Amino acid sequence: MKRREFIPTAILSSVVITTLPVLASSCKKDNVTPSIQGGELTVDLSSPANSSLKQDGGYIYTNNIFVYNSGNENYLALSDICTHAGCSLNYNSGQEDLYCPCHGSVFSLTGSVVQGPARTPLPKYKVSRSGNILTIS
Repeated sequence: MKRREFIPTAILSSVVITTLPVLASSCKKDNVTPSIQGGELTVDLSSPANSSLKQDGGYIYTNNIFVYNSGNENYLALSDICTHAGCSLNYNSGQEDLYCPCHGSVFSLTGSVVQGPARTPLPKYKVSRSGNILTIS
């Protein structure tokens, strides 16, 4: 190999060698598991910010948790953080699922993986109601 060929090849090789591990590990965050600070979170249904939860199909995002009124005043709470790479999920009301804008993972409202690359379901939280207060734990 001639000197003129060696130097660009050596530079390119060193760039690839140093950046490849970073790129390869950037999507290797499966099992991202958020937790509720203090173990509990309360949602006041009488607050205007939470008014959508009074209707069947209504939802809110709060503290990285997706809270949804599944009908007949039954509520569910799921993490809104993708278990693949830790991106915030978006709710698709037409499909009734949560999708990740970063890598395309899709989760059902039960938290199960509908489409990867995520392999781990979303953490589910217990929801109880007392009057106008939902307690998520």
